[in-house]
Amino acid sequence: MGKLKLLMILLVFIFLLISCDSGQSVDNRNIASTYLGNVNIAELQLGASINDIDLTVFLPTERNNVRYTYLFEEIGLITDTDGKLIYIHGWVLEAGVDFSINGKTLNTIAQITEELGEHYNDYWFDREQSMRAVTYTDKENNINLTLVYFEFNDALVWIILS
Repeated sequence: MGKLKLLMILLVFIFLLISCDSGQSVDNRNIASTYLGNVNIAELQLGASINDIDLTVFLPTERNNVRYTYLFEEIGLITDTDGKLIYIHGWVLEAGVDFSINGKTLNTIAQITEELGEHYNDYWFDREQSMRAVTYTDKENNINLTLVYFEFNDALVWIILS
C-alpha cells in the first residue's frame, strides 16, 4: 500500500510539472533570419524618433509613464536615451491597433506567416487561456517580432516589436 501511495504522489507531481509549464522559454538562435524592417505597428517602426511621432492620436492612460516609456490604451512605447523607438507593444484585440507589413494590414497568424514565411518559433504563451505565440527574428537588424494569438481562432491579441 505504501508503494501505491508513493506512485500516486509521483504521478500527481509529474502532472503538475507538465501542466504548469508555460512554454515561454524560446530559443531563437536556431531560427533562420526573417527580414522585419518593413513591419509596422500602428504605423510605427523601430528606430523612429519619439519626437517625430504624434502621440496625441493615442488614448492616454492612467498608468504612470516612466523615463523613456510611453503608455497608452492601445500601445506601449520604449525609447533609448536618444529618443529612438526600441520597443513597440500593440494591443490588437482590445484596442484594434493596426499591424502591417509593406503597407498591407494583416489580422491573423495565417496571413502573417504567409507574408513572412515559415521561419519562426510557435509556442504556448498561456495554455490556460489558449494563447500561443509566434516569434520571428531578424538577426541582421537585431529585431524580434512576437505575435500572441488565440489558438482556437488565430485572432491576434497583441504584437511586440523589439
